[in-house]
Amino acid sequence: MTLVFTICSINYLHQAITLGNSVLKFNSNYKFIIGLVDDIETTNNMVKLPDLDILPINRIIDNDILCSLKRRYNIIELNTSVKPYYFEYFFKICNYDNIIYLDPDIEVFNSLDLIDNLLNENYSCIVTPHCVTPKEYGSMTESLFLKVGIFNLGFIAIKNNIESIKCIEWWKRRLYESCYMNTIQGQFVDQLWANLFVCYFDNIFVLRDVGYNMAPWNLHERTLSLKNEKFYVNDIFVLVFFHFSSISDNNKFISSHDPDLNFNNR
Repeated sequence: MTLVFTICSINYLHQAITLGNSVLKFNSNYKFIIGLVDDIETTNNMVKLPDLDILPINRIIDNDILCSLKRRYNIIELNTSVKPYYFEYFFKICNYDNIIYLDPDIEVFNSLDLIDNLLNENYSCIVTPHCVTPKEYGSMTESLFLKVGIFNLGFIAIKNNIESIKCIEWWKRRLYESCYMNTIQGQFVDQLWANLFVCYFDNIFVLRDVGYNMAPWNLHERTLSLKNEKFYVNDIFVLVFFHFSSISDNNKFISSHDPDLNFNNR
């Protein structure tokens, strides 16, 4: 069975709910779970919990390890550092065959079956690059990708096999030690470590289809159109999911990642 999950604290719970509903709308045969990096009892007193499965972090990580991570990291670093722990739990305890991770600020617009099929064929892990054509202007340029990571880990899909378990265990050790957001020191949470996936582990597939992980940092190469009530990227590729990372709420620009892109010139 295929699982799709996300990770968030209470401040992103509303986005995680939107993500979950969109996943299940187009993939009703999948399971969706929210990994909550907060105390569920406290959360339940603050907001109405959704009709979606929620798995609090304290149910999957040893308390001593969790306390160590909390002392070490801020909220963003903490939420990204626990990603391999969730993968490990879902594989070893729940025995899912394929697992797809999506950031809570993503919305799904079509079936994820291609990802599932690639994992079922021959691949252990699937990642998407930030962009697939050169980017030479704006705030998010190629030099920045070299600092934050070639691949965007708002999405990653992993198959339950020996090679993947080795990858997850290595990744977990690195994030326990170094999941800081500090590009000056050559660190960028869980994401920069993924550059080494293709060096250390076999059967890593780089998904370059522009309908996957469309986001503010790749708008230079992707435009949206609507045909027969379905979104297309560059008039050819079906939009599968859009990553609304740092989306603006003031209508002046699309995302704080790149203030040069606004709703007037797009």
